Amino acid sequence: MQHTMKANKKHLARSKPSFSPPLKVDMNTCVLVLGAIESAGKPALRIGFTIPLLLLMGIGVFIYRRRNQFFGRDPEVNNDTPVVRHNRLEGIVFVFGGLTLAVLSVLYQLWFG
Repeated sequence: MQHTMKANKKHLARSKPSFSPPLKVDMNTCVLVLGAIESAGKPALRIGFTIPLLLLMGIGVFIYRRRNQFFGRDPEVNNDTPVVRHNRLEGIVFVFGGLTLAVLSVLYQLWFG
């Protein structure tokens, strides 16, 4: 048992790291590579954020058309007052509005930034 531990320690001591030293890259090369990536990625990002915006708008229209079904009076719920219904509607509108504004701000920065 002790012999195998010594052999393992010798093997570990002899092994060299398998990574190569870093290459020297000047700043101009990095700027050119980042510029190429940015110019190639902008159309994909525009499409990638336009699709969720369209989905959010579609969901908004769906919620607006069925707002009475979702937020209207429910006779099976106790203490279903107009204030409680209004609070439920406000919660959904604030979250939905925040998500829409976040996607719109990203799209604005992609198109005009």
